[in-house]
Amino acid sequence: GSWFSPSQSDYVNEVSAFNLSAVWACETLITDLVAAMPDDTYRKTAGKRVPTTPPDWFENPNPECTHIDYETQRVLSLLGWGNAYSLLVRKGGYHSDPMAPILERWVIDPWKVEARRENGRPAYYIDGVEFPLASIQHVRGYVLPGRFLGMSVITAANRSLQLSNSAENTGSTLMGNGINASGVLSIPAMPEETNNDVVDRLREQFMRDYGGTANS
Repeated sequence: GSWFSPSQSDYVNEVSAFNLSAVWACETLITDLVAAMPDDTYRKTAGKRVPTTPPDWFENPNPECTHIDYETQRVLSLLGWGNAYSLLVRKGGYHSDPMAPILERWVIDPWKVEARRENGRPAYYIDGVEFPLASIQHVRGYVLPGRFLGMSVITAANRSLQLSNSAENTGSTLMGNGINASGVLSIPAMPEETNNDVVDRLREQFMRDYGGTANS
């Protein structure tokens, strides 16, 4: 094995990946840019796009979040898990009529959703309970050929992220401890007449080259 093989404790999942500075920087940058982009709505009339007033649920998806909050959660779901799910509350509740007016939209935690094909059609379960297709909005990221679900970038790049996690943990430990290892600095035997100035110079030279966090 490699001298720098990650241990089991360095395994990175979609949530713990946020502790890695590079992942945090990339995901927050992408999320902020996408969530803040202006959205316009149109109605197709006689083959032409005609600007229209967005419905209330578009700007205010639900009582707990704004449009930006909602899109932030969806983009983070896509970046981390490869899939973003929303529960659509329509007039009359959760039912199978795709034409029923939408009242609210709620982002669902991706890890709570089980999505699969059943008898050639999509099926969605939230905490083990199946919901009608018209009540679920499923946005997928990159999809491998023949697959139903989007691919998690975190899972695909886990080996690399484990190495990054190991490096950050090692660096943090070393800096926190100041690399203050116990031991003995030994030098070849010197003549008895050697004065203390020589020993002092050796000590100063060693501390100059290896002492302090800048030389850790």
